[in-house]
Order: sequence, then C-alpha cells, then structure tokens
Amino acid sequence: MRSVTPLLPKSLKVKWAITTGVWMPQADVNIGLVGHIDHGKCVSLDDFVLVNNDILTGRDLVKLVEEKGTLIKEDGGGKFYDVGFNTYCLDDKLDFVKTKAFVYLQPYRGEMIKVRTVSGRELTTTPNHPFLVNRAGKLEWVRADMLKSGDYISTLKKASLHEGLRFEGYIDDLRKDHIVIDAMRFDELKKKTKNFTEFVHCLDEEINELRVLYRLREDELANRIGITRQHLTDSFNYNGLSENVKRKIIGVFPDLPKPHLSGDVLIICPRKNSCKITSFKNAEVSADLMKWMAFVCAEDRKGKNRLRVTQKKYSGLLKEFFDISMKEFGIKFRKVGETEYEFSGRAFVQYLDKKFHIIAGTSRESPIPSWLLSVGRELQRVFLRWFVTLEGEFNRNSIVVTQANRKSIQILVLLFMNNGIRPILSSVQKYAANGTRIKREYYRLKISGKDELAKFLEKIGVEDEEVERKIARYLTDIKKRSKDPNFVIPISYSVLKELLLKLGMKVDKIGTWDGTGECRKKLIAKRKWYWALPPCRIRNTASEKMFELMLPDLEKRISKLEAILNTNEFALLKKEFGVNNSLLAMELGIGKTTLNRWRKQRQPEVLQKLKGLCNRRLHEAKRRLGELRILFSGHVFYDKVTKIEEISYNDHVVDLAVPYYNNFISGFGGIVSHNTTLTEALSGVWTDVHSEEIRRGITIRLGYADTSFMRCPECGRRSTKKKCPYCGASTEFSRRVSFVDAPGHEMLMATMISGAAIMDGAMLVIAANEPCPQPQTKEHLMALD
Repeated sequence: MRSVTPLLPKSLKVKWAITTGVWMPQADVNIGLVGHIDHGKCVSLDDFVLVNNDILTGRDLVKLVEEKGTLIKEDGGGKFYDVGFNTYCLDDKLDFVKTKAFVYLQPYRGEMIKVRTVSGRELTTTPNHPFLVNRAGKLEWVRADMLKSGDYISTLKKASLHEGLRFEGYIDDLRKDHIVIDAMRFDELKKKTKNFTEFVHCLDEEINELRVLYRLREDELANRIGITRQHLTDSFNYNGLSENVKRKIIGVFPDLPKPHLSGDVLIICPRKNSCKITSFKNAEVSADLMKWMAFVCAEDRKGKNRLRVTQKKYSGLLKEFFDISMKEFGIKFRKVGETEYEFSGRAFVQYLDKKFHIIAGTSRESPIPSWLLSVGRELQRVFLRWFVTLEGEFNRNSIVVTQANRKSIQILVLLFMNNGIRPILSSVQKYAANGTRIKREYYRLKISGKDELAKFLEKIGVEDEEVERKIARYLTDIKKRSKDPNFVIPISYSVLKELLLKLGMKVDKIGTWDGTGECRKKLIAKRKWYWALPPCRIRNTASEKMFELMLPDLEKRISKLEAILNTNEFALLKKEFGVNNSLLAMELGIGKTTLNRWRKQRQPEVLQKLKGLCNRRLHEAKRRLGELRILFSGHVFYDKVTKIEEISYNDHVVDLAVPYYNNFISGFGGIVSHNTTLTEALSGVWTDVHSEEIRRGITIRLGYADTSFMRCPECGRRSTKKKCPYCGASTEFSRRVSFVDAPGHEMLMATMISGAAIMDGAMLVIAANEPCPQPQTKEHLMALD
C-alpha cells in the first residue's frame, strides 16, 4: 500500500533539491514571507540528550565542546560547535534515523518550563521549545509555554540503536599512568631485542617495559643491581638511566627465563607509588561478560583499589560470577566477610574504568555503562535478565528496579525500549530526619500491565524460576486485559468513523454497525477490537491493543473491496461500499427518481459513476489507514502531560541542530524535541540552512523554497502530490509558487525592500504571543505599502 503521511507535520517531510540535484522550474508566483517570529529551542544542562549511542547531560556536552569542539560561529552570546556527534531522530514515517548533529550553547537567564508526563518522562526547556503533540490524531509542534495539561506529547517507544561496538583508545589511556604490555607490544619488544637476546639498543622506556615483562618489581631489580629503589624509580620516571645502571639492568635479563605472553593477556604495572605487577585476561564482549557486568553493576561496591561484591539470596549466580571472573579475566575473588568477596588490584580497577567505564565509587556515583546500548539485542537481554534478577523487586503485578543514579535508570529505559518494553518512571525522595531537606533521591523503573509483563517474560525473563511462575500465574489468572491508561493513541472518533464509513461500515448513535440499512450488531460485536470504540467516542483516544487488532482487520477489508471493485456487480458494489441512492444520485447530479429510471434502463453511466465513487472512497480509506498505521507503528508513543511548572534558571542552555530532520531525543525517558519554520510548513523545504541560521534559530539571509501545486482532473481538488490523495488519480500541473523568507532584522531590511518589486504577493507573519505591531512589523508594513 502506498505510504501517505498527511497527518504528520510538514517539518518531518523535508526534501532538499540541492542534495537531489533535481532541476527546479521557474516559479509562476513569488510570495514574500516577512515578519517577526522567535524560534527559541533549548533544554537545560541537567537534561539528557541521546548522542553517539550515549546518554549525555547538557553539562557533559559542555565538557566535550571544551575538549574537542570546533567553533563554527559566535554571535550574540551563543556559540555553535561541530563536535563530530551523531544523534537519532524521526523521519516522516516516525522511524528512527541516525544522522549528524551540531551543538549550540547559549547563556540563559529567565523562566524555564518543566514538563512531566503520566509515565514519568521529564524535560526542562525554554518557553519556545517545541514538543511534538498528538491532538486527536493530528501531530503538530507546540511550544512549551503553549502546552496544556492533558496534551499527549511524542515520547520514544522503541530505540532501534545501531550496533557495532568497538573499544578504542583504552590501552593508550592506561599507558598514561601505567606500563601496559599487550600482545602487540610484546611482539614489538621481541623483534627489537631479537627474541630477547640483545638489549643494548633499547630505550629507557623499553627497558622499563622489559622489566615488567620479566615480572621484576622495582625493589627486586634495585636489589639485583645494587642501588636503592628510589634511585631506580627516579631514573625511570625523571632523570633517565645512566650508562652504568642501564648496563647492570641489561645484564640481569639474560639470566632470567625468556618471557612469553598469551594473546588475550595484559601485564600492567603502575608507573608510580606501586611495585605490584598485575596480569589478567583482556575480556571481549560475550554473553558471559554481560552476566559479569550485570553482577558488578548490581552488587559491587567499587573502590580505587578493589572490587567487592555481596550476594545472599542467589548463591548459584554468585558461583557463576566467580567462574566467569576466572574464565574471562583470570582473576579470583577472596572471601572477606560472611557474604562479602573482594578482588584487590588498582591496575584492574583502572582497566575496568578505561575500557568498560566501570567507575570507582558508590552506585550513586557509578552509572551503568552506556556502551551496553551498542551491543546486540540478545546480549542486552542477557544483561537485563541478570540485572533485574539481582536488583528487581517482584510484586504480583509489577517489576520495580530502583537506582540511586539517574543516568542508570535512563540507560535501563533505553535497553528495555530497544527490546520493545516500555517502563514507567518515578522518583522517591528521602528526607533528613531533622527537617524537610531532601537527603537523597532515588529513581524507579516499573514494568506493569499484562502486555508489558508478557513481553518481559517472553524476551527477557528472570533467573529465579519461582518469580517467573508467579508472574506467569498472574498473567494466566487475570480475566481481562489490564488497563494501562499511559499507552493510548489520541485519535478523533470522527476520523475513525469516516474511515469505517469509506469501507462500507456505518456506526449509528449507540455504536452498532450498519452497512446496508440493516443492523449488523452481532457480526461487528464479534470483532476483537469492537470493545474499544465506545471509549474512543467519549475520550478521542484508543488503546494500542485496539490498533493492533483493528489495522490488520481493515487491511483484509480493503483487499476484499479491491477485488469487488474489479467486478461489474452493481448491487454488490453498493452493498459492500455502503453507497446509498442519495450518494449515487448526488454523484450523477440527478434526483433519486431519475436514478431509478436510469437503473431500469441499465444506463452504463450509472455503473461507471458508482465505480468511480467507490474507487475514491477506497483511496481515501487507504490514505487514512496509512496515517493510522504510522501513528501506531512508529518509534513513539503518546504520553499524557500531567504537570507543567515554571522554574527560575540562570545557566547555559543546550540544543542539537540536526540538518534535514531537525529533531532529536532528549529529557528523562526520551522525549522528541524539535523546531520548525513557517516556510518549511508551507512548502516542505526548510530555508534555514546557513550555519548561523541554525545556531540562532532565525533566518539571517533570504531563505528560498518553492513548490508545485497540482490539480486533479477527476475530483477537481488541489494538492502538491503527483497522485491525488483523495481519489488516487494522476494530477496535472497547475502552478509553481516560490516562497522567499525575508526576516525582520535590520541587516536584511534593505534587501527585502529592494526585492519587494518582483513579489506577486506578501505574507506578513507575526508572533501570536507578543503585542502587535512590533517595531520590525511596522517597518515591513511601511515597505509593503
């Protein structure tokens, strides 16, 4: 079926003539767009942004900009940077797309708007920041200060993140403070020393590496050559080796067994303050490593020099964790308490930090590593299965995971959504015993509802068989599908009614169906999605379950009608398409009496017009069904706004500029963020393509876009499509119109005035939330007079 998306805002349908190389004919009409509109679009520094398969706060972005950002433009206090980022956004079918993004930073002082949804998603933005809102099935961009409690904003439903994880640079990072011998360095040293037989030409650093490779501690080597350890340490790190000391060290190596190194082993020794040489296996991503990571993230207390784990309940998982530790890393934990086990080794802790981003500290300081977002779904499920088993609180009808680190919850949310499961978020404040001051805040993730729990058991599950049986019993015993008001799709009942009418089904006042004037309640009531229609009529929302059942059913109905349309059965066409005599007579431009006479005379025009009418109704139904399918099957769900509050703010704000798509994912839980322009909404082309335009959210030069208006010869309606969206017929070119976006600031007033003579018309745009006229508006009115 042909994809159609007229319910989507035009800002999701950008087409770029400059990238396609399509020749654009000269426009018949030139329209100048003038006026003053504010395009502010920024989020707070404490909010999350999805970039490079990672979850970063605005403050993280600021640090990265300072470290490696390239300043593109600076003006008016704001700065626009290229940091080499990729981000994810939505295309015109609400599918996930990975694309390049730029960072915009600007100091901001004033009111910010904090938006919270019924499922616990949050985002704090400037008042002009747009949200993608679903109002009764129509998606539109709504500024934060225009949002209302009860609006449904677009939130990430499933995160199809790209795989392809590679750990790079961690060896170089380790070598800043450690001597590291891996397989590659071992081969280089072996070649340099001719299989460890000649050491005369080795540099001081290479001699130190050979010391580590031969497993000689500094104090042991110092004793062998007759100098103090401090002298040897200073020689290696500061002063350099004297010829005498170097000759003595070289004389030690031939008396020792030749070193060897397995390909997956690292030998590490700190450069300062330690003489301990550590060796362990360099683990790679595997299912066992996912289990190990889950155990460490759930049960570990990480210090700078040791790992300590504790587990009372799941002794089987603890034993498997120890086995994996030996298999993957070659390390062994020792018992230090009744239920506590520890592995000491500063070098190993540093290795976990540099490679796997397991940061030393408490669970509040050490989030779950975000690289888990880049591994395959099967490995993610292994991690989630172990982590939820160890950290989850299992109730009869829900699973709850509590974390002290907010980023950990955000990563868990994306992991679950990447596997098709949508959790509910919340937070819990712990207050000081002697006052009302919040002492600690914890963040919760909950999986509830029959559908979500069933998906959890099917895709992830838990290691505790009793818990699995408990949840399975709940899912089996529940009589009705659990109602979850969070996961509904706003849709106008009149739109559904119109769609069903086009397919030959009529909904009467009490919600029964009629296709031919006779009640067909028994037939329709058997459909599994029928139960959701009466609530839809009241609330203008429908459950996702209804869409899941209804859309395939209506697809079958369309296939049946297409087959009927190829016949010449007059009565069958009327019955199945629900066309009565009044509609057909109106189509023919005659009365019902004349229609009856023509039918008796078997006038061919009657059948021809009936088939034309049925064809238009079928194409309209396909178009509507395509729109509904996109609303249902995209990567977003529609989350009800429950709280909107204004807060004072005095800091930088951050924004991602995403060419071509102009939206990104931000906030706690993943909210669609975006900005748009008027020219784009009219023509489908975004005129703000200059870097400073993106940075400032304004048009600083004349933006140009044009579009062709087409006319359908069959139904006479106009559109911008080559195929009529109403009847499916091929359209004919009518007129080409260009739009020139002439902004209101002073640097382009002269250009706008000089170009006014060639304009056939003008469209004056003003901001509806500001007093009118503004000074720039007055100037434009004078120029257009």
